[in-house]
Amino acid sequence: MTLCARLAAGLLAAAAALPAAAVDVAAERARIRAERSDAQRRYDAQQRECRARFVVVSCLDAARAERSATLDRLRREELLLDDEQRKQRAAARLERIRTKQAAATSAAAASAPLVVRERQPAASRPSATPRTPSASRAKAEPDAAREAAMRAEFEAKQRAAAARRAAVEKRNAERAARSRPAAPLPTPTLEPSGQ
Repeated sequence: MTLCARLAAGLLAAAAALPAAAVDVAAERARIRAERSDAQRRYDAQQRECRARFVVVSCLDAARAERSATLDRLRREELLLDDEQRKQRAAARLERIRTKQAAATSAAAASAPLVVRERQPAASRPSATPRTPSASRAKAEPDAAREAAMRAEFEAKQRAAAARRAAVEKRNAERAARSRPAAPLPTPTLEPSGQ
């Protein structure tokens, strides 16, 4: 059995099992919710018991550790359920895509008529008209005009950029000339202390 055939069979089996699995998933999620609330109730009861004892901290730590272990186990189970549901949704989505592609392919094949052309004898074929030099020259003229316009536009942009650059440099030079640097701070000297 080829890989594609095995994949298709697996996808069909997963798609067929989806409704039954959905019921199981809902039951599992309900069980997890019930266990989670039961764990919280047990923790609350243990907390009340611990507060009545002499050694409260170690008792509370044990109760927290038990609750944490239960919640961690339930979270792992929930993650496994989520992963299974994700895989089932992906398989169903992949199957829908394959079905849609197969339908589109068959529709395209059905709508496209098969055209068979017979070869015409050489004498009855229309002869190709030779291109005249004037036709190719007429086509080249608009290309040359468009190229010249593009070149003129490029040169105008280059001149504008150079003018902006010169104006910025001039403005920066004027600012530098107007602003005088501040005098340096005096160098600190060590004076002998007046002892």
